[in-house]
Amino acid sequence: MRDAAAETRPVIVSTRGLTVEFDLRHGARRKLRAVDGIDLDIHRGEVLGLVGESGCGKSTIGQTLLRLLRPTGGRISFDGRDITVLPERRLRPQRRRMQMIFQHPGPALDGRRVVAKSIAEPLEAIGLPRAEIRQRVDRMLERVGLPLAFGARYPHELSGGQLQRVAVARALVGHPDFVVADEPLASLDLSVQAQVMVLLKELQAEFGTSLLFITHDLAAAEYLSDRIAVMYLGKLVESAPAAGFSARARHPYSRALLDSVPRMDPALERARAAPVLRGEVPSPANPPSGCRFHTRCPLAEERCRQAEPPFRQIAPEQWAACWLVPGTGPGETLA
Repeated sequence: MRDAAAETRPVIVSTRGLTVEFDLRHGARRKLRAVDGIDLDIHRGEVLGLVGESGCGKSTIGQTLLRLLRPTGGRISFDGRDITVLPERRLRPQRRRMQMIFQHPGPALDGRRVVAKSIAEPLEAIGLPRAEIRQRVDRMLERVGLPLAFGARYPHELSGGQLQRVAVARALVGHPDFVVADEPLASLDLSVQAQVMVLLKELQAEFGTSLLFITHDLAAAEYLSDRIAVMYLGKLVESAPAAGFSARARHPYSRALLDSVPRMDPALERARAAPVLRGEVPSPANPPSGCRFHTRCPLAEERCRQAEPPFRQIAPEQWAACWLVPGTGPGETLA
């Protein structure tokens, strides 16, 4: 996945052939391959939007990049260092430079600690003086739009939007190099979603943090991201710059996701074409042969059922895995 502007910046996180499998049952031989051979580069100061339906493997990728999950195969590099099988003792210094914003912020915060203590935790882990910790916590509370008095409150005393602001403050207070935001808007009301999305965009630009923004909402990804990667059933199916993605997307699955975005104009909503998607998402434990999307794609041909399409360039700075979209180059990895 290449972007002309991003390529001038060094890569902070990289994967090659990343694969993550889970046992279907304890001790079982059958595996569920949640992530299947993903190649990915995220540059310094870049926001990569990773988009797809629930169960496609997005969150698994995010957790694996932070080594909260251990990959089954492939390689993960962080700032040029291979961390794929790095033991916990040697991984700990790298983890200080990584953070995560969870979809449900409440369970991610210690209910027995006041908000200020939760935000301060990353700073305490790196041994900053108490006075500096207090200053930085207060500064972050103000920066995410919360009164300083909220620092003395417990998580159960805050609304969902306020909790997510605390989660953002906690993730960014230590100025990490890389943050995974895993569906940070999904549990919020629409009005609060917009506020948190604007906040994330402002803070990411201010701190220059590299951000993996995981979402099922292509409209949100287009607003917040520099590049967008679309994922289906453990595979990447399309990638392109976020600017104008809604007009340039070519893969039938990307188009279906875009068609599912509600339109504010009732006339446009009534004129919407019939949904492209049909049927249910196949089980990742038993994915279809050939193109994994062919069981739901109205355009599928026999070759779609027989062989998996390569991920190849279809336009400048745009790649897709679809037999029906003409390519301009040979199949190649996402880099």
